[in-house]
Amino acid sequence: MTATCFVDTNVLVYANDWQLPHKQALAFDAIAGLLEQERLVLSVQVLNEFAATLLKPRFGYALDEVREALGVYLRSPLIPMDEALTLRALDARERYQISLWDGLIVAAAERGRCAEILTEDLNHGQEYFGVRARNPFLSAVSEL
Repeated sequence: MTATCFVDTNVLVYANDWQLPHKQALAFDAIAGLLEQERLVLSVQVLNEFAATLLKPRFGYALDEVREALGVYLRSPLIPMDEALTLRALDARERYQISLWDGLIVAAAERGRCAEILTEDLNHGQEYFGVRARNPFLSAVSEL
């Protein structure tokens, strides 16, 4: 089996952001490929942040539309929030000088035994507890 990949909230949001079509296409393609290959891993934190973002006026999703969007991801492994994850996130914050929220992403990706994290929020190419961060929009930004 090919290694799993953790996806951060910002990538899920871009896949639903019609105002940024270039990033939307890149995010959608990355997520669709991971879903098809059964390599996508998410966390409760990511799904909650994703739902909260879609409910903001800028996106204008109705509750049923948010439920439908979440339903796409509920087939994937979902890392729960618990005290051990929070403590590991604090370790990540201390070791890598990142926010607690990003530490939770790192801790969840580590727990999910992921090879990489797709995110804009961490340093592209850096390893965090053995999980490499990759910004799927890096080439898109340089092309604009």
